[in-house]
Amino acid sequence: GGADTLTFTWANGTGGHYFHSLKFVPAINEVNYVLTGGVGTPYASDDGILKVTADSDNNAHGLVMKDGNTAVLKVAGAGTIVIGTCAYDKACTVNVTDSTGAALGTIAIPAGDNATDNTVQEFIYEGGADTLTFTWANGTGGHYLHGIKVTY
Repeated sequence: GGADTLTFTWANGTGGHYFHSLKFVPAINEVNYVLTGGVGTPYASDDGILKVTADSDNNAHGLVMKDGNTAVLKVAGAGTIVIGTCAYDKACTVNVTDSTGAALGTIAIPAGDNATDNTVQEFIYEGGADTLTFTWANGTGGHYLHGIKVTY
């Protein structure tokens, strides 16, 4: 980071170079929010990017998400959003909407196997900068939210 100008210089040429295109590929950027260890509810990240309203905080298991609970996430653009799950999850659905309320899709979170923590469910977001709302629904007792990670 830091530089906003690139300079290209051709040297030792024997008559010229035909410059057809240049592709800039930015470095991968990742933002990770760990929601275990007693972060409290409602939770707001220090950077203002994530706000979670949960039923309760179960410390080591994370934030307890039940029907109607939300995570509101500001995204910089297209990326992959990963929901961290718990071995003791109940099956549920997470509905994803944009800032206008338009439905973008759902994430199906399966019931945990009572043994494996930190499995993940991914949501691929293909839009521009926006604020996304993740709303938990159809739960039968709760999902333990271990964390949310965004990769651009």
